Amino acid sequence: STGKRIQAFLAHKEDISALALSPDGKYVLSGAGAYTSASVEDEGRDFTLKLWDISTGREIKTFLGHTRYIKSVAFSPDGRYALSSGGDDTLRLWEVSTGRQIQVIKEQQGSFLGRAIFSHDGRQILAGHCKIDPKFIGVCSPETIKLFDAFTLREIKTFSPIDNGSFNAVLYIALSLDGRYVSNGFLSLW
Repeated sequence: STGKRIQAFLAHKEDISALALSPDGKYVLSGAGAYTSASVEDEGRDFTLKLWDISTGREIKTFLGHTRYIKSVAFSPDGRYALSSGGDDTLRLWEVSTGRQIQVIKEQQGSFLGRAIFSHDGRQILAGHCKIDPKFIGVCSPETIKLFDAFTLREIKTFSPIDNGSFNAVLYIALSLDGRYVSNGFLSLW
């Protein structure tokens, strides 16, 4: 690699808040929308996902559905599906070739969804989750990781709450290659 920029992707009206590269290396999926408090007017803002051709820089498709900023985007291991989580506290599953939203789940009022990823076999999804403490703005507790079926978005399991004393949302999730271990941004391991 020369370190020189080879492409620029210009079409979002808001800051890019999430990125993912397709497994075949041909596409980039971007999510837009800077974090704003719930009191800020969101009408007319760009909370879209966009699919880009890496070789040409051309926008291929726009995915519509989120009503607040995008927190995370991910491709399934086969590249056929995309996953997004947003500030509207939804988890959305998309068909990449058509841009069609296949499934959506909305967390109940007072809940928060963080980063979401596919399992290595593409059959399951892991997402950070917590309940918002109504007494403290921006405080989230207890923090958990939820496991969902990737095609029905049915919840399979909730990993035990994280007691780390920080009261922040689960923003990062990692999964071991063999699928046996899950870790989060606080280096808890299940």
